[in-house]
Amino acid sequence: MTADDNIKTTNSNIQSRQPDCGGEEADRKVAKRIETTGPIPRWRLWLFRFIAVVIIPTAVLLGLELCLRLVGYGYSASALRKITLKGQASYCNNYQFGWRFWPRPLAREFEPFMFTEKKPKDTYRIFILGGSAALGTPEPAYSFSRSLEVMLKNQYPQVNFEVINTAITASNSHVVLPIAKDCAPGNDDLFVVYLGNNEVIGPYGAGTVFAPLSDDMSFIRLDKAMQTTKAGQLFKRVLKGGKTDSAAPMVWGGTKMFMENLVRADDENLQVVYKHFKRNLEDITQTIRKEGADVILCSVGSNLRDCAPFVSLHRKDMTDDEKGDWAGLYEQGAGYELLGKHADALRCYRAACEIDSDFAVLHFRMARAYWQLGDFAKATEEYVLAREKDALRLRADNRINRIVHHVAEDGKGKGVYFVDSVSAFGEHSPHNTPGEELFYEHVHLNFKGNYILAKTVFDQVEKILPRQLRSKKADLPVLSEEECAEKLAYTQWDKYAITEKLLNEFIRQAPFTSRLHNEDLVGFMKEQLQSQRISLDEQTLAMCQKRYIEAIEENPADWRLHWKYARLLIEGLKKPAKGAEQQRIVAEMTPGSHTTHAEYALTLYKQGDFDEAAQCLRAALKVNPNSPQLLMLLNKVREAAKLR
Repeated sequence: MTADDNIKTTNSNIQSRQPDCGGEEADRKVAKRIETTGPIPRWRLWLFRFIAVVIIPTAVLLGLELCLRLVGYGYSASALRKITLKGQASYCNNYQFGWRFWPRPLAREFEPFMFTEKKPKDTYRIFILGGSAALGTPEPAYSFSRSLEVMLKNQYPQVNFEVINTAITASNSHVVLPIAKDCAPGNDDLFVVYLGNNEVIGPYGAGTVFAPLSDDMSFIRLDKAMQTTKAGQLFKRVLKGGKTDSAAPMVWGGTKMFMENLVRADDENLQVVYKHFKRNLEDITQTIRKEGADVILCSVGSNLRDCAPFVSLHRKDMTDDEKGDWAGLYEQGAGYELLGKHADALRCYRAACEIDSDFAVLHFRMARAYWQLGDFAKATEEYVLAREKDALRLRADNRINRIVHHVAEDGKGKGVYFVDSVSAFGEHSPHNTPGEELFYEHVHLNFKGNYILAKTVFDQVEKILPRQLRSKKADLPVLSEEECAEKLAYTQWDKYAITEKLLNEFIRQAPFTSRLHNEDLVGFMKEQLQSQRISLDEQTLAMCQKRYIEAIEENPADWRLHWKYARLLIEGLKKPAKGAEQQRIVAEMTPGSHTTHAEYALTLYKQGDFDEAAQCLRAALKVNPNSPQLLMLLNKVREAAKLR
C-alpha cells in the first residue's frame, strides 16, 4: 500500500469517527428551535433600551448622590434650614442659598428670618418676596413689611400676624421662584411680591455679571436644578475645572459692577428678559396658589424726578457730523438752563432730540425744563423716557410693570390680586411724579415711601383676610406714618445713621457718581449729615433711647428692635456693655444666624471678653463653618487671650 493510500485510509477513519454536526438532522433542530422561540418581542427591546438608557444611569446617579451626601460633600441649596427654636421645629434662612446664583465670594444672603414649622393657632402668615427694595435697603428694620406688620397687629390685636421678609439683595425672578417653592408648602395664607428692578442685571439677565443670559428657559431651569443635588454640584465643579468664573468680580461692588454691561432700550436681549420675567412670575404665582395661599402682585416704583439716568448712549448709526451738531445744541441748552432760561434750553434740547432721541439724560434735561415752565404732564412723560432710555437698567421699566399687571389680571378671581404701587406713589408726589420725598436714590424707598407701600398693601390684605379674622378687627384708625415710626423706633439717631450709609456707600460710589449733578447732591447730603450730627446732643440721644425702650416693652419678641437698640447704645451712647447685652438677646432669638452671633462676638472682643467672644464665634461657625472671616476673627480672639 502506498503512502497516499495510507493517508486516504486514515482520513476516512477519522471522518467516520466524528459525530454528525451538520446535515439535515441539525438543520431540522435549528429550524424547530427558531420556530419555537420566534423573533424577540418589540416590548422586550424597548424594555432593554429603557433599562440601559434610564434605569442604569439613574441608579448610578442615585448611588453617587447617596455617597456624596454620606461624605458631606456640597451644600444645601434650599432657601430654608431646619432649626429648633424654643423647643419647636422651625425654619430659618439658609446662608448657602445664594451659592446657586452668585460666585461664593459675592453670594447675597437673606436678612435673618425664622418661623415655626407648624403655624400657631390664630396666626396669619405673610411672606414678602423680592429684591433689595422689598428688603428695605438701606435699613431693613424700616422696610414696608415692618410697617405692614405693626398696622395689622394694631387693627387686629387678637390675631398673631407673622410677616416674614424673604427678599434678598440683587435678586430677580429667577432667584425668587425657588424661594417661593421652598416657602409655599405648609403656608396657605398670603405672599406679597414686590419684584422687577433686577431683571436685567440679576442672574441670567441681559446685563448681568453672574449667571449669563440664555434664551432657553429649559437650560436655565436645568442649571438651577442641577445645583440642588450634590451630584449636580460636583459635575458643575468638574466642568469648571475647579476654577471660578474669570468674568465675574471676586468682591461685591454694588451696582457699579454692572457698568460694563449696558443694555440699550432697543436691545433684542430685553425681549428675552421680559419673556423670562413673565414666565417666572406666572410660575411663582402658580406655585403659591397650589398650596392654597393668596398672592398680591405689586407694580414697582422708581425715582423719576430726582434720579438722573446712570448711563446715556447715542444711537448706533450716528455720523460724526450728527454727533457734532447734537453736542452743540446740547451744550447750548445746558448753558441756557444754567442761566434759568428754560424755554430757550428746551428749544435747544428738542432740536437735539430730533437728531438723536436715544440719549437718556437729554430727556431728563427736557423734563426739568418742562417742569420749570409748568408743563408737568409733559415733564412726567420725559422723566419716564429718561428712565426707559437709561442703558444701566437698575429700575423696573414700563414693560416690567405691564407684565406684573397682566399676570395679576390672568389670576383675577383665582386668589391673585394686584396692588398698583406706582399709582400710590404718584398720588403722594408732586404732580404725580415721584422723587426724593419717597425715594432715597433710584429705587429704595425712604420711611415715608415704605409707609405708603405698606398702607396700599394693607388695604388689599384687609379685603382678603378670612372672615373669622376680619370679625376680630378693633375699632381703631389705621396707624399713621408717625405712629408706625414710634412703634418701629425710627429715631433721629437712625435718620443720621441712614444718611451716613447712603452718602458713603451709595451716592459717593459708582454708578451714582456718573449721574447729572450728583456732586451737588453729595454736597447737600454732607451738609445734612453735619446738621444731623450736631442735633444729636445728649438730650436727643436720651429721647432716642426712651423711644427704643418703649418699643421693646411693647414688642419684646422683635429681635430687630433689640438689634437697632444695641447700635444706639454702642455707637451713639458709647455704652458697649449695655449694647452687648442687647446683642446677646438677639443671638438667642436668632440661633440660625451667623451674622448676629458674629456682631455680638466682635463687641465682646473689643471689650476684652475673649472667652465669651470665642464661645459666640464657635456658635456662629456651627451655622457657617465656611466663613473665612469668622475663622480669622476667632484666631484673633485666641491670640488676644494668650497675650492677656
